[in-house]
This record gives sequence, structure tokens and C-alpha cells, in this order.
Amino acid sequence: MDAASREGPSLEVVLVDNASETPMGEVGRRHPTVNRIAARRNLGFAAGCRLGVESAQAPVVLFVNDDAAVAPQAGSFAAVLARSCAGADGELPAPLARWIARRAQAGAQRARARARLEALRRERQVAEVLAFSGSSE
Repeated sequence: MDAASREGPSLEVVLVDNASETPMGEVGRRHPTVNRIAARRNLGFAAGCRLGVESAQAPVVLFVNDDAAVAPQAGSFAAVLARSCAGADGELPAPLARWIARRAQAGAQRARARARLEALRRERQVAEVLAFSGSSE
């Protein structure tokens, strides 16, 4: 869940609660954008996966077991998918390659927007300090 939250809002996360005894309230508080699907009883691993896929909107699904973690050095989920789905020749299926490229492009656009916003904040702070001190440029 923490690895998925580092991806940003463009990543859809579906959590299938397969009638576990783990309190899900804390998970919901820490990850409010997660789509939690609650099963009435433990359906088993495969049926739980199917339940998650049926509720997902994304064109590609990556399963991460509840007792597994995506290591930070593994890179983004898009990178993990690319390594997982590449054929013997190293090529990705075209629809997946396009999806990964769009995610990378969206990530770059978000990074540029954050940088512009930060620059505007710094300019505003400088202007406020100058106005407070009575100076002008």
C-alpha cells in the first residue's frame, strides 16, 4: 500500500478484504483513495483476485499479496509491470507499452507542474518580503 501511494493519484489501488481479521480502519485512514472491496467470507486467493479484477477500472492489473512488499529499488509499478510482462525478446505487448508510456508522460507532466508551482511560491514569498520591507525591485 505504501509503494502504491508513492505512485500518485493516477494509480488505481483495489484492496480485496477477503474476510480477514485485520482491522481495515487504519488502512483506510492511511490510504483514503484505496478502493476497498469487502468479501462476506474468505473466498480463497483466486476468487479474491477475481473480485478485485472485476472491480478494477485500469487496463492492466498487478497483484501484490498481503504478505509481500514492493521494494523501493524495484522502481515504479509501471517498471515492475514492464519487467514482468516482457516477452522472451524483451518486447512488451503494444497496448501495455502505450499504457506505460502514458503513465510516464503523466508523471513527467506532474513533476513539471510541481516545479512551476514551487517557483511561483518562491516568487510570491520574495515579493511579500520585499513589500514588507518597503523595498522594490
